[in-house]
Amino acid sequence: MLLGRDINVVAGYAVVTGHMTCSAALWTTSFWSTGSLGMAMGGVIVFVGGNNVGANLMQVQVGWACILGSYGGVMATIAWQYTSTNGILFRMNGGQFGVLTGVAYMTGFVQGRAWGVAVVQGPGQSYVAGAGIYIWHGGATCSYAISTAFFGVGASTYIGAGTGIFNGIPQIRTSLTASSSGCGLYNFVGAGTLTHIFLPSYSVNLMRFNAGAGTDFFVGMGWANNINCTRFSLQLANSFFGFGNQAYVGLGGAVFIPSYSNSRRRVNFGWPTTFTYTVGGNGVTSSGTKGQNYRPTTRSAFCAVSSLAAPRTTSVGRVPAR
Repeated sequence: MLLGRDINVVAGYAVVTGHMTCSAALWTTSFWSTGSLGMAMGGVIVFVGGNNVGANLMQVQVGWACILGSYGGVMATIAWQYTSTNGILFRMNGGQFGVLTGVAYMTGFVQGRAWGVAVVQGPGQSYVAGAGIYIWHGGATCSYAISTAFFGVGASTYIGAGTGIFNGIPQIRTSLTASSSGCGLYNFVGAGTLTHIFLPSYSVNLMRFNAGAGTDFFVGMGWANNINCTRFSLQLANSFFGFGNQAYVGLGGAVFIPSYSNSRRRVNFGWPTTFTYTVGGNGVTSSGTKGQNYRPTTRSAFCAVSSLAAPRTTSVGRVPAR
């Protein structure tokens, strides 16, 4: 068990400036790790500038906020970078960065990773907040892999209860084959709010299989804001089994101002729904949000997708042919 291997703040604060680390190994294991670079048991830990570079032929990682984290307090990074390369990766954990309870804040954060084969299971592959707030303002994330498989909730970000705000973060994900099963295959919020502002996303795969609810984001109960987000997706063969191909909101609502989705697939199959977004049981096709927002008819006051211009809808929320 590893808690705050390099830096551990029990109570108080720590500010680390220009921190540079580099590691390489044939085989590494962490059967329970929290904050191997830095951790705040209670208090504040801040990393300003610097970079972490790691390369492993094989890595097994189990834990919560394995790289930087806080059990109760604040974890923050400012203009910090994280780069990792793994031949074979098995990860069963709650993210690499984040908090159990409290606030996680990142600005100008850049993450790059290259994997051969990766199998990830659990809540939040990269960013987690059990109960609290996760804010990421500015930065970028790039992922290159041969084959990846994910099982769980929040393949990128997991927030159990609280608020997630992600602003100005270009995202590029490429792999030959990719398989994801669960809820919120990028971002997951159990109960609370999720806000995306200017998140251009690019994904390229030879073959991809997704199953569950919401490949981009899932909000079980609460509200989702999708503002000026563009999504480009290119696959030779793609399949999806579940509800809300790109986004799913259970009890609550969502707003798209405006959001675009552009997909190109040679072979594509989806079942049981062809809806791009599902909000409060109402299905929304991608054409319903292209260049405008969308407002499906609904009998529930808790379920709405608001818009600037509301096209006519049927009782099930489909956009009629024009």
